[in-house]
Amino acid sequence: MTVLLYEMEMNKVIKALKLGKLIGRNQSGKATDKELDSFSDWLKKSEANQVRYNDIVKEDNIKNSFEKYSKYDSQAKWESIEPKLSPKGRRIQLKTFIKYAAAIALPLLITTTVFLLNKNGDNRSELASKAEVQNTQKETVLLTLADGSQVDVNNLKQDFITESNGVKIENRTDDVLAYNNNEDPIEEIMYNTLEVPIGGRYSIVLSDGTKVWLNSKSSLKFPVQFGRESREVHLHGEGYFEVAKNENSPFKVHTSKGLVEVLGTEFNVSDYYDDDFSAVTLVEGAVRVANNKEAVILKPGEQSLIFDANKHIVSQKVDPDFYISWTMGVFEFDNQKLDYILRKLSRWYDVSIVYDEKIIKELRFTGAIESEDDIEVILNRIEHASGVYFEILGSEIRVKKELK
Repeated sequence: MTVLLYEMEMNKVIKALKLGKLIGRNQSGKATDKELDSFSDWLKKSEANQVRYNDIVKEDNIKNSFEKYSKYDSQAKWESIEPKLSPKGRRIQLKTFIKYAAAIALPLLITTTVFLLNKNGDNRSELASKAEVQNTQKETVLLTLADGSQVDVNNLKQDFITESNGVKIENRTDDVLAYNNNEDPIEEIMYNTLEVPIGGRYSIVLSDGTKVWLNSKSSLKFPVQFGRESREVHLHGEGYFEVAKNENSPFKVHTSKGLVEVLGTEFNVSDYYDDDFSAVTLVEGAVRVANNKEAVILKPGEQSLIFDANKHIVSQKVDPDFYISWTMGVFEFDNQKLDYILRKLSRWYDVSIVYDEKIIKELRFTGAIESEDDIEVILNRIEHASGVYFEILGSEIRVKKELK
């Protein structure tokens, strides 16, 4: 059974939501230092942005937008759009869908801002409040240096950290660390480890120029500076890689079940301990995926599943967008089991999942979820689209068959 949750033109919707949230937090005085920096960068980007902001925060515009928001029936709007979507649960073509997405996306910027300035938090559930606590926990991204000392990256004040071998680590804005390449000969390979907690995302530029995005509950161990013959890193959890090309030095990602080897390409690796497999999804270029049993070469749009270090590797064709959408703050699913979806949510919201019946795990869904949503909002969407309901007990979520 496949259930269609919802499909949108993601970039427009997410950008509007994030900008609305940024403006709302700035106006309410609740913005973090990084959010203030992002807001300032957005304002300086163009004169049009300054004009747009001035219009948004005008008292009359806020009042009018709030009146529109209070009358806006998003459920009715969605019900008018949903029948036009593909009945088989696949994405519809962009040109066909833009005019429908606009009906939802265009009001979001001002509406979201007004909503954030006016919403009352008194009626939130225990789990929704817990999700807010976890949003605070996101800030604790730890970098372990070669000498074993740890740095709280998000609260780092200085622009640079200098490792004992002289390599400078640049603390950029927008959750990015960048390692500068040191041209001096390497006497000893030194390793750093970046750990991203539950509910967080972070990115890093390695010394060779390779960019890595780390998902929630993930860690990457990597050399402060790569040697000339090989570039090797160790991943636990999930990471998206844009590998800098170097034909003389292959790039290798070690996981718990196998090895991914490339020269220069873009791919996603998911290797969580509570999944039955490691998944390697290729976006561009070519990669070699190997375990103790065999090795396979992937082409763009293919995925390898490694269930065990000593078993055959399973390869299949996929749409890579579904597997890299998390880098943009979205969880997308293409005919995925409920068990798979809820495991992803558990890593983001720090909750445990308990099923009354195992058969419920087999329900399949296609759709998308914004990672900044409260988990109750997400669970309500799944309830409305399926024959299950959820009982929230503190940090535990029980999944049950719908009551008749």
